[in-house]
Amino acid sequence: MIANAECNAVFLADLFSVQFPDIYRRLVFQFERYGIHHGLIPGCKDIWVTDFMPLQTKDDYFVHYKYNPDYLQAKKWQKTISNTKAICEAIELRATPLTIKLDGGNVVSCGNKAIVTTKIFKENEGWHEYALKQEIKAQLKVDQLIVIPQEPNDPIGHADSMVRFLDENTVLVNHYPNTAPYRDFGLALRWSLHNAGLHCRTFPYYAWKNKDAYDATGCYLNYLEVGPYIFMPLFGTFEDMEADISYQDVFGGRQIIGIVCPELAKKGGVLNCATWRVKLTDDDIFTRPKALLFK
Repeated sequence: MIANAECNAVFLADLFSVQFPDIYRRLVFQFERYGIHHGLIPGCKDIWVTDFMPLQTKDDYFVHYKYNPDYLQAKKWQKTISNTKAICEAIELRATPLTIKLDGGNVVSCGNKAIVTTKIFKENEGWHEYALKQEIKAQLKVDQLIVIPQEPNDPIGHADSMVRFLDENTVLVNHYPNTAPYRDFGLALRWSLHNAGLHCRTFPYYAWKNKDAYDATGCYLNYLEVGPYIFMPLFGTFEDMEADISYQDVFGGRQIIGIVCPELAKKGGVLNCATWRVKLTDDDIFTRPKALLFK
């Protein structure tokens, strides 16, 4: 799969600039400062574009999965389910439809490896677990699919708020508290990653303290990575200082850019959730997306 470090463009939902104008301006200022291509995706019904936009598995190949998550089935949320097929048609992007139900936020990848949570089994109950894993591997074109447990008290069940690849053999993992229910969960999570041959490095995490299960304040692993740039979410809390030290330690050789976004986190996600990262090429598959770019 195409890694975020290989991408050179960032797209946000057209709604993002309306619902979060201040954060949008901060992001655009930094995109233009560092020469990062950026644009808006038309026709979105929600801002969390990483969940419903296609996954780029090769320079010229995208896969478009079924996006109909269980946490949006209540009547008041059904209107926020974006029509990915219609969006792809509008921007003239060819994407191969998948036969499985999957959220993009539940796919964390690097090279020939991908990580998903056990949420995939709940979302695809008609599949045998082994067959489902083999199907996902084939459709995402990866050699290894690593399934990790879903975080306790998290109704969304996405991997991108729990773990991120630092390289193909190393992952950053939330530093969960040594109290129930996170103590046993943290052990199970690290075991599943170690058993897959991955080295784990812990990273500051404080979202477990939030009273609202959808509040992502303190989820520092949900950063935006595009090319050599790391966009670090800041929440205006004391923990931001600890997180900054960790970012400098982990990504010291790269450009780290802080983005203040507490109001975004209160809505249930942070920077990775709200962005669609793409590797633009000269292939005509990108004719329409390029036309949407502002730089």
